[in-house]
Amino acid sequence: MELNDLIREMIKAWSEYKKRDIKIDEKKLIIQTQIAERIWKEVNGKKGKLIIVQAPTGFGKTEIIVSTFLYQWIKQKWFAGRMFLVEPVHALLRQIYKRTKIYQEKIVPDLGVGEDHGEVVYKTFLYTSPITLTTVDALVYGYLAQRVNTWVRKDVRTGRYSFPVGILMNSFLVFDEAHLIQDEVFLAPRVLAKIICSLVDAGAIVLFSTATLPSEILNYFSCEEKPVLIKQSEERTQPKIDIDNFKNGNSLTPEKIECNGRTLVVVNTVKKAREIYSYLKGKYDHVFILHSLMTNEDRTNTINKIDDLDKNKKEFLLVGTQATEVGLDYSFDTLYTETAPIDSLIQRIGRIGRQGNASIAKLYYTDKSAPYEDIVILHTSNVIGELVSTELGDIDQITKIIDKVYGKVVIERLSEKGKKFYLKTIEYLENLHLFAYPPDETVFLRPSFYVTLYVVDESSLKKENENYFIDKKDLEKNH
Repeated sequence: MELNDLIREMIKAWSEYKKRDIKIDEKKLIIQTQIAERIWKEVNGKKGKLIIVQAPTGFGKTEIIVSTFLYQWIKQKWFAGRMFLVEPVHALLRQIYKRTKIYQEKIVPDLGVGEDHGEVVYKTFLYTSPITLTTVDALVYGYLAQRVNTWVRKDVRTGRYSFPVGILMNSFLVFDEAHLIQDEVFLAPRVLAKIICSLVDAGAIVLFSTATLPSEILNYFSCEEKPVLIKQSEERTQPKIDIDNFKNGNSLTPEKIECNGRTLVVVNTVKKAREIYSYLKGKYDHVFILHSLMTNEDRTNTINKIDDLDKNKKEFLLVGTQATEVGLDYSFDTLYTETAPIDSLIQRIGRIGRQGNASIAKLYYTDKSAPYEDIVILHTSNVIGELVSTELGDIDQITKIIDKVYGKVVIERLSEKGKKFYLKTIEYLENLHLFAYPPDETVFLRPSFYVTLYVVDESSLKKENENYFIDKKDLEKNH
């Protein structure tokens, strides 16, 4: 079995699971195979390599990447014993897990796929399965020795501080649209680029998969070896982009939303998503909500219900936040969205018309930039008119319009505000060594800190020292 056969079988398996007609785009398959062959050649060459794959949303990058890893079992030639698929948010890991699991079972049935949502520290952190889906935060804080299994022995705390980085060094690390983990001081993309190059310079194989990478971010990948850049465009049916409401200053309110076919509503805050969901669930059948504050169980149940409707070709309406921008493999007919950074808008528009169906994106004005920065929303507003004529299958056109928002001046202005955070993180990284305790300083991926919160029942509270707990009544009263 060659790579083109492998990708073909994966597409068939996913189509069968989704109960879709099996349609293989032979022209596209040839291009996917060529990219997979290029990656295969690169990963089997010199160790220590960063590969950046730029292709439009919905191109099939997941099939390309997973096929390259699984091909080792076909050829019996090895470059990595494990693969990590790293997503910017954990809200949709379950759907990506399903897809990857179907591919794995079709090609290498005995292999296994696991998940690490970053919610609990397990003794087997980052090595539950040969293929592990996780988030940027979970992986980075493991690398930084902040999220590892520890224990006390003879009154001294010890732990597997170096274990995560050892696992990562010998794995195929795939970051999917990881630059979307933006923050108000552009800290996360800079820290992530620094960590990626540290791994690459030490011999790791890292692939960065993206449709919306600003050119300026490439300058932060200061690896010893120049990154391998693979770019691919695609001819596709262009969705209609309606910006009249944006130009007229009209905000997106629940009563403006109609369920026309399969409908996706993406807003910028969980609070607004909940308000819209509450209104629409009493108006239409099959209305769902997805956001990052849901529990794993609730997210999984929601995805399973949507999957059932999708398989039976039923209509549904999904309300979501940034959590629905990537990894969502449903073909929507209509998108309602608030103004967001240009890369996020392109990702949202990429959720419609994925099966070649006629589709429309309706963009609405928002007078509040939060949770994004004012300067990013301002620059995005200045180029939204160009979005209408941008070919969203042309990676060069996509990059051109993104670069008008994320130019050097904007990124430097954002970065300057977070200079203190960044310098502290760089200092931490320089003092982080294998087989040693991690530095005692606080380290940041974002201008916030990774914590684990345990919610216990009242009976447990009575058995523990009250100094370790926040009383539920006090929590409700104060918050």
